[in-house]
Amino acid sequence: MTAAVERGECDLLVDVAAELPLQAIARLLGVPQEDRHRLFGWADTTLDHDDHDLGETTERQQQAAGEMFAYGTDLIERRRVEPGDDLLSIVANADLSDPRRRCSSTCSSRPAARPPATRSPPGCSP
Repeated sequence: MTAAVERGECDLLVDVAAELPLQAIARLLGVPQEDRHRLFGWADTTLDHDDHDLGETTERQQQAAGEMFAYGTDLIERRRVEPGDDLLSIVANADLSDPRRRCSSTCSSRPAARPPATRSPPGCSP
């Protein structure tokens, strides 16, 4: 909202409906706020199926998934060294000696995946 106030105008869809959930997800995961739009871009690209069938992937999607994986791997390593009060810090520093606590493919999940309804309001195309 600060940016909207500074601009003297507010687009509720862009400045609130899209931005607020993105900020919350980044905060919960421990993604620095300055990186939240990168995370959104990767997730949006990997979830986009407008130009191909479900189950197929494009080179662009593979590149975005690889970049998101590398970023997530690096962020988890940083959280091991400097833990915070976020979910990635909890996962990165969890005691996995109990097999019931093990989690496979932490970095390959799509943390910014959201239902389409939060990406576009009813009646609007992305």
